[in-house]
Amino acid sequence: MRIARYEFEGRARYGLADPESGKVREIAGAPFHRVEATGVARRLGEVRLLAPVVPGKIVAVGLNFKDHAREMGR
Repeated sequence: MRIARYEFEGRARYGLADPESGKVREIAGAPFHRVEATGVARRLGEVRLLAPVVPGKIVAVGLNFKDHAREMGR
């Protein structure tokens, strides 16, 4: 079993994906606390798998390449 985030009918949900059975079982809420199955299962082919989490903040370092630092005069 693998925790997966997926979209079904335009809504993002979390579930437990089982590649052997080809199904994903929906879980209530986010998987970071207690995992409770809702009893709903869908075939992997009828859902769209999404990135596992939605980042709250993206931090980037602009001077991590020598060429770019040189361009910026650093």
